[in-house]
Amino acid sequence: MSAGSFVDTLSPESDSKFDLHNLIETTRDPSHTLALRLTTFLETFENLRLEMVHQSFKRRQRSFTQWMLRAGLEPGHRRYKETRKLLEESIPGDRAGYSAQVQDDDIAIVHHEGMFLLIGGRS
Repeated sequence: MSAGSFVDTLSPESDSKFDLHNLIETTRDPSHTLALRLTTFLETFENLRLEMVHQSFKRRQRSFTQWMLRAGLEPGHRRYKETRKLLEESIPGDRAGYSAQVQDDDIAIVHHEGMFLLIGGRS
């Protein structure tokens, strides 16, 4: 039996939030494929016959501007502007699941992360 840990960002479970969340992610970074839902991770672990030993969740608050700079996008960049516009439009009703809030010239966003300790080789 082998053990391993796995950490990743979780997308919202709701279809409408899921779609907008992933549109924002791919607008920011076109190499991004898909942020998965918790239920998708759990189904995948089950299908791979991985046993969950521990799971925890974290709400990681970050600055939108810093998040964009990590992707190499300065405030004047076209993708920066497009991503910010999508995020700002998502604020009413938290339509993308980022719990976004305007703070001066920045936006505070929240990424939900799942952390999993898994054991393989279950019979």
